[in-house]
Amino acid sequence: RMGVSANVNSILGGCTWLLSIPAIIYSGWCFQQSCTYEGWLGLLLSAAMWNIGFILDVADGSIARMTHTSSSAGFFLDFSWHLVFNPMFTCSIGVFLNMVTGHPVYLLLGVLSICGNWAPAIEAREHVLCDLVATGKCEVDRLPSEQRHLLFAASPRYESRIETKTQNLLPLVRSLAVELLCFPGQFMLFGLAVLVDAVIARTSGELFPVVRVLFIAVSVLLTSRTPLALRREYVKLQRLDRLMKP
Repeated sequence: RMGVSANVNSILGGCTWLLSIPAIIYSGWCFQQSCTYEGWLGLLLSAAMWNIGFILDVADGSIARMTHTSSSAGFFLDFSWHLVFNPMFTCSIGVFLNMVTGHPVYLLLGVLSICGNWAPAIEAREHVLCDLVATGKCEVDRLPSEQRHLLFAASPRYESRIETKTQNLLPLVRSLAVELLCFPGQFMLFGLAVLVDAVIARTSGELFPVVRVLFIAVSVLLTSRTPLALRREYVKLQRLDRLMKP
């Protein structure tokens, strides 16, 4: 009704995400200068941008489907924003905490978490698959439908949803952890942590105990899962090699 296309919506969402970076860096600088009010304003604005950007990111696909304008170029545009912003997200929080506390461990963890949020394992798998299909080395029609889906479309989030169809507790816990570690989950968790820390700062004066603990936990998990994800995708491609043998 507003006349906003899906691609324009993608651009608005991506720009909102990117603007959260200078906002949180400005917030850190304000806290360094003892400008507490301006610091909290910048941090709350950044947290709002994380979640507004995600809402716009979700909406672009819905707009494309409702207006029958879905396209490969639109999907590329949407995915490009993820590749640009995702590595910056936790890293920017690490830079902020380093500026506020002066502890370099936050900066180190922020840099290390870049690989976890960029998902290099999945990107490498997709690059290999595209090359195999383009050169005719992979005959997709020969693959069983289940294997074809796991190789070309599935993600850890999808696999965790399949597991939740069972009544066991462990798959449910795993699914919840995967959802919380994906980008919508991270935006929600850190947004809530900022709000809780604002209340704590007002009552006790302590700065960012929840954000600091959450950042350490998330960055360590993201960093540690990278080699596991690389191994998982490597095994998938080994399985493909076996399936494609004559």
